[in-house]
Amino acid sequence: MNNIKKNIFYGVFTFMSALTLVSCTDESPFNTEGEGDSSVSFTVSVNETVTRGVSDTENASLLKNVVLQISDERGMLYNWKGYDNIPSGSIAFKYGQYVASASSGDSVPASFDKRLFKGHTEFSVSQNQIATQVTVICRIANVVVGVDASEIEDKFKNDLNIEFSTTDGELVFDKNNLDASGYFMRSYDKETGKYDDVINYTVSGKDKDGNLFTKTGKITGVQPAHGYTLNILSYEKDETSGGLSLRLQIQEYSLVSDTVVLEGHPEFKWEESSILKNGQILGTDETFTDQTLVIGAYSELKSLILSSNDENIIAAFNHNLPIDLTLAPYTVKRELNELGVEYEKSYVNSAESTYIKYSLTLKENWLKALPVSPDEYKISLTAIDNREYVNTANIRIANSNSAIAPPFEIIDDYWKKDYLAIRAHSAQVKINMMEGANDVTNPMLQYRKVGEEDWQSVNLTDLSVGEKIVTIKNLESDVYPNPGVAYECRLVGGDMVEGDYQYRTKELKTFTTETKFMLPNASLENWCMIDNKYYLPNAAGDPEFWGNGNKGSTAVGASANLTTQCTTIYHTGSSCAQLVSKFVGMLGMGKHGAGSLIIGEFVDRDGLMDGMIDLGREYNNSHPTAMKLWIKYAPGIADKGASNNYIKKGDYDQGQIYIALASSIHRANTKYPETLVTQESLPSAFVAYGQRTFTVNDEDFIDNVFQDDQGQLKEVVIPFEYLDKAHSTEAKYLVMVCAASKYGDYFSGGEGSTMWVDDVELIYD
Repeated sequence: MNNIKKNIFYGVFTFMSALTLVSCTDESPFNTEGEGDSSVSFTVSVNETVTRGVSDTENASLLKNVVLQISDERGMLYNWKGYDNIPSGSIAFKYGQYVASASSGDSVPASFDKRLFKGHTEFSVSQNQIATQVTVICRIANVVVGVDASEIEDKFKNDLNIEFSTTDGELVFDKNNLDASGYFMRSYDKETGKYDDVINYTVSGKDKDGNLFTKTGKITGVQPAHGYTLNILSYEKDETSGGLSLRLQIQEYSLVSDTVVLEGHPEFKWEESSILKNGQILGTDETFTDQTLVIGAYSELKSLILSSNDENIIAAFNHNLPIDLTLAPYTVKRELNELGVEYEKSYVNSAESTYIKYSLTLKENWLKALPVSPDEYKISLTAIDNREYVNTANIRIANSNSAIAPPFEIIDDYWKKDYLAIRAHSAQVKINMMEGANDVTNPMLQYRKVGEEDWQSVNLTDLSVGEKIVTIKNLESDVYPNPGVAYECRLVGGDMVEGDYQYRTKELKTFTTETKFMLPNASLENWCMIDNKYYLPNAAGDPEFWGNGNKGSTAVGASANLTTQCTTIYHTGSSCAQLVSKFVGMLGMGKHGAGSLIIGEFVDRDGLMDGMIDLGREYNNSHPTAMKLWIKYAPGIADKGASNNYIKKGDYDQGQIYIALASSIHRANTKYPETLVTQESLPSAFVAYGQRTFTVNDEDFIDNVFQDDQGQLKEVVIPFEYLDKAHSTEAKYLVMVCAASKYGDYFSGGEGSTMWVDDVELIYD
C-alpha cells in the first residue's frame, strides 16, 4: 500500500556522491580530459503499492540495502550500496549516454514477507547541461497473489487450503493467513531465455456434505507489478450432476496505493550561500561571511550536541562544551545568539516531503573573533532523533594559510574494505583528489616505516577530481606469527615553506603489511605412522597440517599406503613425499587409487571405496602471489584405471597440483562429483585458485620424466589467481592438493604413476 521514499531537505533525498569506483580508471567518468564534463545528482524513490503497511524493521532493511548502479555502453561505472555508504556531493560525468539502475529488497522465488523493488532511468550528459538531476523510481518487481474467500461461510474456511506455485517456489494459504499477500518472482528459463508467465493454483477443502474436493487451475500471462486475487465465490453440491459446483474467479489489478515514507537518518547540508572548500570554512578578518549548516530530520531531534576540545572554540562559545542545543535553556541560546551563533527550528511541508528543519549559523562576527591559528578549528555537531538514528557533521574552520586543508586526502577506510589492498610487500593507497588539486605542483604520496625520519615518494600524475589508487611496492614484511611492518603515509605538494611542503595532509595514515606464512614441515622431513597403519607427513605429537588418502586406501591393509616418505630423492634435507597411484582392492575387487598430498584432512571413507576430504588448514590470512614446490613426475600407463571420460586405456597418466585460498573448509566427497574441485567448477568458498597439470609433453619434465630415482626435482611456481570476491571476502584457509593421477578423484589413472614433492613455499612478491 505504500510509496516508499527516502526524503530529505528539498524533496526526495538526493544520493549525490561518488562512492567507490568498481571499474578501471579508464572507464571512470572522472576521466574527463578533453571531453568535457557536467555535474549529475541522483534521486531514488521506492514505490511499494501492496495493500499492507511497512514496519519499522522493514524500513530499516530497505534503507540499509538500497543499491544504485550507474552504467554506460562499456559497463558498470558505479555500484553504491547502503544508506551509510552514500556520502553527499555531486558527481562529474563525461558527456554521453548513461543508465541509472536501482533496487531494494530481496529477490526470493516465493515469500509472504520478502519483496523486491527495481527501476532504471536512462539519462544523458551534454555540453548544454550545467547540472543534471536524475530520478530513479523503483517499483515492485514481484507478482502478488491473494485469496478472497469472503463469500464462504467461516465454518468451511477451517478446511480450506489454497496453494499457488511456480517452477521455483510455492505459497500455501489456509485459515490462518487467508488475508495475507504472497509474493512471487517469475521463474526464468535459461534455455529459452524467457520468463515463465504461469502461476498454478490448487484449491482443496470439504464441501457442505463433508466430502473432500480438489480443484486445480492456472493463472496465465502474469506480469510483475501486478496482483492476482483468487476469488472463491461459492462451492456447494451440484444437485444435477451429484458433483461439486466450485465457482472461482481470478481478478487482476495493477499495484497502486498509498504513500509511506522510508525515513532516513538526520542529514546535514550547508546552505548554498555558505563558502566551503574541501570541507573547510575559509576566511580571514576581511573575508568571513555567515555560514549556515542545515539539519533535516523526519522525527524530532532529542539531542543536537555541539562539542569541541579546542580551548579557543570553548572560549568563543563562552560555555563549557558539549552543549545540547535541544535541551539548552532560552538564556543559553540567547547568549550564543549575542555571540554570533544562531540555532533555529522550523517545519517544511511540501507535496513531496515533510520534515523538520534545524539550522546552525556561525555569524561573520563570531568567525572573525576566532584567534588566528596555524591549525584548523574543529567542531562536532551530532544529531540524534527520537528513533535513536544518529549522524555527525564535523565543522572545520581555517583562518590561516597553514591551516588550509590540501585538495587531496587519503581514504584509509579502503584498507578495511578491501582484503587485497595491503599485501606483504605492497600497499594500495586510495586517494581522493578534490577541486584545485590540478593546481598543486610536485604532488607526491610519501611513506616511511613508523619510527624512521626519511620519507620515500611516489609521484602523482593523475590530478583529475575523484578517487584513485596509488600502489606502493617493495615494502618490508615479517614472518608469521610476528606482526607485520608498520608504515605511515601522507600526501604532499607545492613549494617548501619553512622546511615543510606548502600542501600536506595534516594526519599521517598508518597501515601494516601482511606477514608471510611459512608452512610447517615444508621440506617434508618429518613423518609419523597413525594407528600402526598409515603414514602422515607430520611430526608425531604436532598439530596435523598435511594430509593424504592413506587413511582410506589402507582399509585393505597397511601395504596400501600410497603416499610415503622417500629418502632416495629430494631437493634439500634428506627426504621428500612420494605419491604413487595403483590399483587398491582385495580379491580382484577395487578401484584405481591416486597417491596424494594435501593441506587438509582425509575425514573418512563414505561407503566401501569413496572418501571425504576436508580441504584447507587455517593460516595467517595473508595473500601470497604464488606457491613454489620442487617436483618430479613419472606417469604410468592407464590399464585398470582407464576411463573413456578421463584417461583412456593405453594413454599416459597426468599429474596435477592445485592451490587455493578459501573463506571456509570445503568438503570434497568422491561419491558426489559436484563436490569435487575442477578449474571449471570451483567451490564457492574459494577466493583464489591456481593449478598445474603435468604430462609427458610438459617441457619442464620431458627430460626427467622417465629417469630413475636419482633424477632431479625441478622447481615449479604456481601463481594464485584471485577471484573478484577476494576483495570483499577474507581468506582464512590455505589449500593444496598434489595428485599422482589428475583424475584420481574419479578413480581413473595409470598404474605406477609417481610424483615426488619437496620444499613447499609460499611466494610473496
